[in-house]
Amino acid sequence: MVGLRARRVFLDDSREWDRSAANLGGRSWTPMVHRQTLFHMSSSWPWIGITDAFLNLRRTPNQAEIVGTQELIFTGLGLICSIASWFKLRPVYATWITGNWLLLVCVTFIESMPRYALTMFPIFFLFAFVGENRFWNAVITMWSLLFLALFSSLFVRGWWVF
Repeated sequence: MVGLRARRVFLDDSREWDRSAANLGGRSWTPMVHRQTLFHMSSSWPWIGITDAFLNLRRTPNQAEIVGTQELIFTGLGLICSIASWFKLRPVYATWITGNWLLLVCVTFIESMPRYALTMFPIFFLFAFVGENRFWNAVITMWSLLFLALFSSLFVRGWWVF
């Protein structure tokens, strides 16, 4: 009985996707085609998006902090952890984090990298290895608390963060 309900929900969702895609042009992958006009981004080489993130540091200070600095910090964190995962973790985890990182940075405008970094869950395994040392455990804890305070305060003020 539960399986039939789950199947029905899945079919209803897929029909809804097809209906919404039909409104945008009739094909299921049409939203990907319209990504350039709707979100001002398209697929490209990783260095294009990373270069654009560096150029975003020239915006006004409040925009440069979020759109430039935070995007670069989490892009760099993903790259470092992606490389480290090939030495410290199983190949399947290394493949997962590398594939996700490439998927996220192969665009013309890197967007919401701190949020998408959560999909790279092997980062937390690497933090656990590093956190065995008492000093690095304190560094990771303080860094996490500071980012929690920053993002929570921006959310409470009603600003879009990621």
